[in-house]
Amino acid sequence: MLIKQYLKHLFTFLLLLGSLETYAQNNALALDGIDDAVTVSGGSGLITTGTGITLTTWVYPTNPAPSFPNFDGIAGIRNNTDADFYILHFTPTSVEARFRNSTGVNYDIVAPVITLNTWVHLALTYDGTTLSLYKNGILNASVPASGNISNSLVDFLVGNQIFGITSYWLAGRVDEVSLWNRALQASELACIAADGIDTTNATGLKLYYRCNQGVAAGNNAGITTLLNSAPGGTNGFLSGFAMNGTASNFVAGAAAITTVTQFICPDSLLLFNGQFVTAPGTYYDTLSTAAGCDSIIQLNLFALTVNTGVTQNGSSLTANHTGTYYQWVDCNNNFAPISGATAKTFNPTVPGSYAVIVLQGSCYDTSSCYTVSAIGVEELNPALFSVYPTVTTGEVNIRAQGANEPFTLYINDLSGRRVLEQFLDRFDQHTLDISALPQGYYTLELRGRNQGAAYRLLKQ
Repeated sequence: MLIKQYLKHLFTFLLLLGSLETYAQNNALALDGIDDAVTVSGGSGLITTGTGITLTTWVYPTNPAPSFPNFDGIAGIRNNTDADFYILHFTPTSVEARFRNSTGVNYDIVAPVITLNTWVHLALTYDGTTLSLYKNGILNASVPASGNISNSLVDFLVGNQIFGITSYWLAGRVDEVSLWNRALQASELACIAADGIDTTNATGLKLYYRCNQGVAAGNNAGITTLLNSAPGGTNGFLSGFAMNGTASNFVAGAAAITTVTQFICPDSLLLFNGQFVTAPGTYYDTLSTAAGCDSIIQLNLFALTVNTGVTQNGSSLTANHTGTYYQWVDCNNNFAPISGATAKTFNPTVPGSYAVIVLQGSCYDTSSCYTVSAIGVEELNPALFSVYPTVTTGEVNIRAQGANEPFTLYINDLSGRRVLEQFLDRFDQHTLDISALPQGYYTLELRGRNQGAAYRLLKQ
């Protein structure tokens, strides 16, 4: 569309945290409890070095009676020998969280942190001396622990944990799964539960699965990997998923970040994350909250379209858009607005190039320019009358030169608006007084039943 010289609407939205609303995270991953899992080969190798371990996830459990052999592995690593760090849905209301060190000693927490069919944020940390479990960013339970994990060959799994030949498939949903090679502080975990993970300020983050792929409950059959958002991390391999419908697929997710939907007008800019953006898409920003958290802001930007079509019928121009605002402009005069030309249809009185500005929703936009080379009144016969002077401060003389019927006299301004009308019976000469009209250009028309004429006037 044209970028207007006369009226260029530059809509700049400053997104302030206080004006945003919190919505559900775009998508999560639903697992059917039968054979769905995400695998990261050798995931334990990511935590063999570092100052500790942290596992975080949102989980929405749906199994009403987990028990052997139907426990539900939520996420983590497990070989039952020398490398365990996982969270498992253990009873209808509790989880088992375990750390097993390289000497085979295991440390367990069993805690009542589960409500069926409800999202909960869980975090398991180990700092070298203590194993701790957090629910929704708040410490729930802890036990003394020691040792480390040196086995780098154990897979990291989401939606499954393996005990011998038995798989503990998860029935439920997961979202925002992360693995770190350090023990996050309580304040950091509270921030993650409330506002998500800022990958630009996430020391030790090794794996991070937002689970925001595909179309929620849509046909996502072409997706075979779960994308990793941690710097330098590894994508997970999706196995067993139908990737179609409301189960075994991407679905609506957990409340994890702040999402705002905004619309941008044509030829407009949006200020977000310190930069102007113009293209529709998904953008991220990080803001500090009053609690000192890095709040992740996701902007879903969509383009508004404006109907700027125009239908031209001879010299008549009609905007295709049906609305409440129209302003016709002169393309040959730096897109200057034409006074009074604010109707859906515009009938120019002077040949030229014209466009219309329309308002649709909150967006203004300008049509292409349309050339009008001949005006209808000019196709009439000016030899019927003698009109003088055509440049005047008040009076205009009109002498009939072959007119043999009554005529109606019209004076129109440049917008086509009628400012004077008189009926003239058969006449030889008539004096017209336009001294009351503002200075400017006008069109004088004389129209009968079968004849007509038009002339240009300049009122000084």
